[in-house]
Order: sequence, then C-alpha cells, then structure tokens
Amino acid sequence: MPRLKHKLNLRVVIMTITLTIMTCVVGISAITSLTELKEDYQQVKSEHFESLLAITQLKVQTNKILAATNNMFLAENEVDLQWEDAYIADKATWATQTSQQYADNLYAYQDLLSLNSALSAQSDAISAAMTKKITLANQVLADYQDVEVYRRDQLNKGNVSVAVTLDEVLLLFNPMLNNASSDSSPVAVKELISPLQSVMSAQEFQTLLALLTGTTSISVDYQAYLAQLSVVEQLKSDHKALTQSIISVIGDSGLAAQKAFLTNLTKIEEKISLRESFLYLLLLTCIIVAIILITLQTNLLRRVSLIRQVIDAGDSKNQYRIAIKGSDDISEMAKAVKGYIETILEKDQALSDNNKKLQHLVTHDDLTNIYNRRYFEIHMAQEHIRYLRYKEPYCLAMLNIDAFKAINEKYGHDIGDKVILDFTLRVDNQMRQTDVFARLSGENFILLMPRTDQGNALMLMERIRSEIIAMPTVVGEEKIEFTVSIGLMQVQEVDDIEDASQQMTFVSQALAEAKDTGRNKVSSYKSGSL
Repeated sequence: MPRLKHKLNLRVVIMTITLTIMTCVVGISAITSLTELKEDYQQVKSEHFESLLAITQLKVQTNKILAATNNMFLAENEVDLQWEDAYIADKATWATQTSQQYADNLYAYQDLLSLNSALSAQSDAISAAMTKKITLANQVLADYQDVEVYRRDQLNKGNVSVAVTLDEVLLLFNPMLNNASSDSSPVAVKELISPLQSVMSAQEFQTLLALLTGTTSISVDYQAYLAQLSVVEQLKSDHKALTQSIISVIGDSGLAAQKAFLTNLTKIEEKISLRESFLYLLLLTCIIVAIILITLQTNLLRRVSLIRQVIDAGDSKNQYRIAIKGSDDISEMAKAVKGYIETILEKDQALSDNNKKLQHLVTHDDLTNIYNRRYFEIHMAQEHIRYLRYKEPYCLAMLNIDAFKAINEKYGHDIGDKVILDFTLRVDNQMRQTDVFARLSGENFILLMPRTDQGNALMLMERIRSEIIAMPTVVGEEKIEFTVSIGLMQVQEVDDIEDASQQMTFVSQALAEAKDTGRNKVSSYKSGSL
C-alpha cells in the first residue's frame, strides 16, 4: 500500500477528513434545529389547535342548526316538522356541551350562550307557527273541496249562474291564482254572491251563505290562514337577524383564536430566522474551507482532469485542441493517451471515408451519379411493404430514350453519354424530393413516386416528355434532338400482392406499348388491357 507520508496521499486524506468533519457539523446542527422547531410546533399545537378545532366544529354544528331551522319554513306536513325538531334538539345539545367545555377559550362566550338560547326559543316558535299554518292550510283545503262539491252539484242541476259565481268565489281562495290584493273577507264574499238571491230559494241561499261566510266557513278559515302567514314571515325576518348575529359572534371567536395562533407562529418564525442565519454562517464557513482545500489541490486536479478530457474527447476532434503542459508523470501519461487516441481516430476517419465511398459506388450509377438498379430494387421493396401496411398508392414510370442507338452511331458514345447526363438532369429538376430516380441500364431509367395516384403521375410524365421535346441537348456546336417513351402504372392488386417484382413487369409492359405504338408518348398500364 502507498505510504501516508507521500505528499499526494497525505493531501487527499487530510481533505477527506476535513470535509467529513464539516459535513458532520452541518448535519448535527440541522438535526438539532429541526428537533427544537418540532418542540415549538408541538407547544403551539397543544395550546391553540384544540381551540381552533372546537370553534370549527361549533361553527359547523351551528350552521347545521340554522339550516335545519330554515328547512322548517319549507315543511309541508307535521311529520317533517317533527323530524326537524328532533334534529335541532340533538345538534343544540351537542353545541351547548362544546361551548361549555371550551368556555375559557371562546371569545364572547356569554353572548354566544345567549344567542344559542334565543335560537332554541325561536326554533320552538317556528315549529308552533308552522304547525298552525299547516293545520289552517289543511282546513282551508277541506273547505275548498266542500265548496267545489257544492258547485258541481249546482252545475249538474243546471244552475249555471250559481256555478259560475262559485268559480269566481273559489278563485279568491286559490293561493296560486288569487291576487294578493283581492278581498277574500266574509263581507266581500257575501257581496259577491248576493245577486244569486234572485235565482235561488231563500233556504238554498242561506245554506250557501253559511258554507262561504259562516263561523267555520272557507272565508273565515282563509283569513286565519293569511294572518298566520304574516306571523311566519315575521319569524323568518327575526330568524335572519338572529342568524347574522350568531355567525358574527362565531366568526369573531374564530378570528380571535387565529390571531393568538398567528402570534405564536410569528415567534416561531423569528426563531427559525435566527437558526437559519446560523446555518447559513456555518455553511459559508464550510464553503470557504472547501475552497481553500480545493485550491491546494488545483495542480493535481488539473492533471487528472486533463487525462479525462483527452479520453472523453476520444470520439471527436476536440483532443487536438487540448494543450498538455508539464513534465511530471501525469502529464506524460496524458500525452501518451492523447497520441494513442489520435492514431485510432485517424484510422477510424479513414475507414469511415472509405465506407462512404464504397456505399456510394454500390448504390449509384457511375455515369449519371443517380441511383442504380440495386438501390432501386431495395427501395422499391420497402415502398411496397409500406403500401401493403398503409394502403397508400404509389406509381412507377419506366423511361426509355427513343432511338438512342442511332444517336450513339451518329455522334459517338461520348456525346451519347452527355445526352444521358442531360436527360437525367432534366428529369431530376422536374421530380419531387421524395421520388426515387434510377438508371436500370443503358438508356433505360425508372422513377418511383411514393404517395402518388396515377392522375398526378401522368401530369408529371407529360411535363417531362414535353421538356425533352422542347429543348435539344447542346454539345459544342451540335444540337441533338431526341424523344422519350414512358410506361406508367399505379400499384396493382394481384394474387401474389407481396411480390414487388410483378409491379416492375407491369410498368415494363406499359413502356413496351408506348414503343410499339409510335414512341414519344406516355402509356399507362391498365389491368387486363396489355
């Protein structure tokens, strides 16, 4: 093992021990502060949390009592009132017990106790008033039904005028149809039916009069019902005022408890601020000591970092720009690593360049520098697989320079090659970037048009054919005019659809038709036509 008295090892050990001691000091200080903060929090919680919880629960229960009291105004029968009474009694007992249990911590406790008593008394008054209202409403309904029976009896007897007058009377006692300003008193009802004396016997009229204006008649019961409605409305107004008072007192109690809670939290925050300052000071001291230690090791770290830079830059050219200075063992090691990596990179770059050249030779035509037949067949197979998966059509066009043999014989092969180069350049200028143009052999070429239907492909082929006719190829003083025949097809559905080579056969047949029928034209393949 290396000896500790070696300067390098000794420095590393000293720095490690120092950083460990500083880390322990910071950790112990942080743990101590957290423990003290936890104790302060528990103290505040024990003093105020239960009070806040009691006030919150009291507020919730009181709101339920107030809601139940409001529901009493909506009761439609005595059973509903009894349920609400029982619910209110249960909640009121709980609220009173809670208030007494936390009387010392509740702000305005006496006011709250007085308001709760008033609410209890008011609930009893509302229950009694609503019970009376429901009883009177049922009585009015029974009286209304008696008058309705009497009206139907008169109608059956043919006393139409009596039935019509009774309809007008009944309107006065229908809450949904009666105008609030209409007079439904016994005097008004008697005046309304007085014209019936001329069409009824005295006995029948007295019977009708007793039914409508007697002591237990509909008009008397209805007046009592209206009076009771006024009592209920007044109770609603009183209940609204009492509700606001209760909510105000409970809210004040909650605010007082929150204020006390926030006061204690402020004290805790002050303690946190002091401890935070202490921790920052301790952290700053640690940083300063660490900077001093790192400064002492600058030379060592720079040398080690230099070697790492050289190794990390091994997959790029960056290592050529890394300056290595010094004559110690680490610098010599860095120089050796750099030289080794430079040698590897030079060989790797040469191999990469050769691979690119080889790849280009394998996939491109020597004369035209466009794709060759090998590359096209691979790409064609891939495009056909894409078609089988996504059913997006593609088109193939096979192009042949007409009478190219005659051009070679007349002008020579060198000029013939220039004609081929000019032809490929013109086609390349017309086609899209996604199209694949390749030379099959001699004057035969093929063009793959992905995601293209036959209509669009036909327009492109006609444009290429017209471009060839419009401008001859100029070589020196020679102007060489030539034409092109094109076979075109859209991918065909056949029995062996997975075989892409059949598509090449179809487009070759289309080209043969263009040649056989006069050349200088575009012939489209149609299934069964060739």
